[in-house]
Amino acid sequence: MNLLRLPLIVLKEVFKSMDFREKFLISFLSKRARNTLQLTCVIPHFSFHLVDDFHIHAGRSWLDRNTEEENKGNVYIGRQKMRLRTTSDTLILRENPIRKWLLMTGYLLATFKKSTISLGFHGTPAVSALDFIKMINQRQLCVTLVVYSSLVTQSSEFIRKILDECTEVTDLIRISAAFPDDFVYTPPRPFKAKKLFVGKINNWFNLEKFMNCLRISVEPERTQIGLHRTTSRSSQNG
Repeated sequence: MNLLRLPLIVLKEVFKSMDFREKFLISFLSKRARNTLQLTCVIPHFSFHLVDDFHIHAGRSWLDRNTEEENKGNVYIGRQKMRLRTTSDTLILRENPIRKWLLMTGYLLATFKKSTISLGFHGTPAVSALDFIKMINQRQLCVTLVVYSSLVTQSSEFIRKILDECTEVTDLIRISAAFPDDFVYTPPRPFKAKKLFVGKINNWFNLEKFMNCLRISVEPERTQIGLHRTTSRSSQNG
């Protein structure tokens, strides 16, 4: 039976019963197959996690562990070979040129529309993180969470631009990175995130500039008792 001959209203129900990997592979069958997915299939949330490999999770966070056995395979996007490991809800791109990460992300977001996004950058070069988050923002998607973590001191120019790209994040921003000693940041506009966490070296952080966030957690660079200082607008107003 040719699945694509079914009416769109029926296909919507069929796709609901399929896992993400199945729908992803169907998109490569033909141009018609991909167009049908664009019309009938929505992935509610994509989580992109950039580490040594590129991890893409559909419908869950990278923090939620998946113990499924992984399958290996290859697909081609724009004549570029993508070596993948997959589970039912996860794609892992087993190579790290940022151009392939961007190409894969663009393909997914063009195929599965109306998704919210969360982003995790762990040890990702600042220039690559900036390229990635700019590409997401250019598509005017709803980004709910951004985590940026780096043990290496990054360029002030790129860090400032990354933070500028985070002003529309809705739920949580977590920054845990080494910054240059003279780095100071002033947001170009108020941050929308409900929660902001700042860890590691935080001499750049001026609390007064971020008071639009409902909850702010700051971890001092060195502390003898290991406590976090937390403030919120609601507690100050009460």
